[in-house]
Amino acid sequence: MEKEAKAIERESKVGINLENDGKLVGTAFKLYQNMERILTVGIAIVVLMVVYGMIFK
Repeated sequence: MEKEAKAIERESKVGINLENDGKLVGTAFKLYQNMERILTVGIAIVVLMVVYGMIFK
C-alpha cells in the first residue's frame, strides 16, 4: 500500500512537470507507463501460472 501511494505521488509530480513541458510528451509518457504496468502484470500472471502448474501437477 505504502509503495503504491509513493508511486502515485511520484507519477502525479511527473505528470505536472510533463504538462508544463507539453501535452504530447505527457501523453506518450503515460502510454509508456501503462505499457510497463501491463507487461509487469502479464509477467506476474505467467510466473504465477508456472508456479501453480508445478505445484498441482
